[in-house]
Amino acid sequence: AKDQGTPPQSSTATVFLAVQDVNDNSPEFYPLQYFVQVSEDTSVGTSLLRVTATDKDEGENAAIRFGIESGSEGMFQIDDRTGVISLKASLINSQKVLYRLKISAKDRGDRKAIEDAVVEIIKDTHIETIEFDSFGGYNFQIPEDHDKREPSIGREVGRVQIRSLDFQQNLERYSIVYGDPNKSFRIDERTGVITTANRIDREFMSVYSLTVAARSGLSYGKTTVNISILDENDNQPVFTKDKDEARLAENAAVGQEVYLARARDRDAGLNSRVTYSLSFNPDDQFRIVEATGVIYLNKPIH
Repeated sequence: AKDQGTPPQSSTATVFLAVQDVNDNSPEFYPLQYFVQVSEDTSVGTSLLRVTATDKDEGENAAIRFGIESGSEGMFQIDDRTGVISLKASLINSQKVLYRLKISAKDRGDRKAIEDAVVEIIKDTHIETIEFDSFGGYNFQIPEDHDKREPSIGREVGRVQIRSLDFQQNLERYSIVYGDPNKSFRIDERTGVITTANRIDREFMSVYSLTVAARSGLSYGKTTVNISILDENDNQPVFTKDKDEARLAENAAVGQEVYLARARDRDAGLNSRVTYSLSFNPDDQFRIVEATGVIYLNKPIH
């Protein structure tokens, strides 16, 4: 505000605006697929698994209600607040082996998740578990995308494979069921080859731990795939302060420390090692230690 006097007097005030949330986001399931084996003598009321969904809104707008859309046949129930699915009726007399439930998620404004979650519940009748050819899981490495504008989509990361030839011949699909909410990778459902599906940036995520499932008839199995992202020198050093000042007495002794420059690089290893130099230094009045960024007085001040 400024008055009309001579000279004019003015003052300022700071105003903070709080933006109120609007219910403009739908819930999203992750994972979208769930598998569980249940013994037929499991007690009624036993919790079997929990589905999870998130909503990017805030407060009451982010509260989610879960429901079973289809496939339960009166055998299962879901807690509409927690997403925990439990056994509602005994499985002992049930002739059915596989139940395929579709689970919905809605927020308080009845905005529904675009994709329903699918829960496959198999009554365990001595069904053989699928085993992968690497008992301890898989470990792969891949360089991050160097070009910030054009990610290299479709780069091969590695391949998973099940051991049994019988299961291989009747394989329905491989799928990534957990560990990749941003869909950075995809898997060929027939061959098990994992490729990149999005930009890979080590500074965003340095290690992914995926859960991969295989289905063959009523049998299924899971394995862990760890993907380490190798660093590329794709970040510039950044000073902690763009502009600063240092004070020095005119009778300061040669060799006195004047200033400590600090910069950081988000890369890793040698790519993150920063060296320092003076770009403007008339008469070599100062010197800087390349490795540390410490600036010293190099000549007397006249």
